[in-house]
Amino acid sequence: MKEKSGEVPNGRADEKVRPIDLANPPDTALSLRRDFLKMGILGLSGIISTMALYPLIKLAKAKTPPRPLKFVDALLISEMPEVGVKKIALYETPGGRAYARVFIKRSPDGRLTALSAVCSHLGCIVNYDRLKDRFVCPCHGGIYDGNGKNIAGPPPAPLKNLPVRISGAYIQVGIRKPPV
Repeated sequence: MKEKSGEVPNGRADEKVRPIDLANPPDTALSLRRDFLKMGILGLSGIISTMALYPLIKLAKAKTPPRPLKFVDALLISEMPEVGVKKIALYETPGGRAYARVFIKRSPDGRLTALSAVCSHLGCIVNYDRLKDRFVCPCHGGIYDGNGKNIAGPPPAPLKNLPVRISGAYIQVGIRKPPV
């Protein structure tokens, strides 16, 4: 028996064969919708996460006001050499812990300078090389010239200059006390 066009072979006569659209099969259209919804949900959750994190990022980047500058008696003028460098550890109160280490340098013309003894690389305490008139960091070999300018090694910045003054019989250094 000859089959009629559009009929299912070995099937019922009332069932028709549906042509398959190869360009857009049914599963692909469904998967495109699912992918679109997934991307939309991911994008929306990314936007919401960014909105939630934005205040935290702003808070982390907020600049804190500078701590007040306090002048501390570093040493007696009579204890300072005529020309040279003296390393001083400044303390909070009698029996307190050191909160600043500084070098006080007197130049041949009598001018006083105070430099932080903290390396700008990783915070190590630098030493003064009297023979070469330079500061050397023992941790990673950073070298600063006699004025505290970084000249070799990893330090990214010079030693910090600190305000210095003479008050009565004392040389005073201005420091910003760390928060308690």
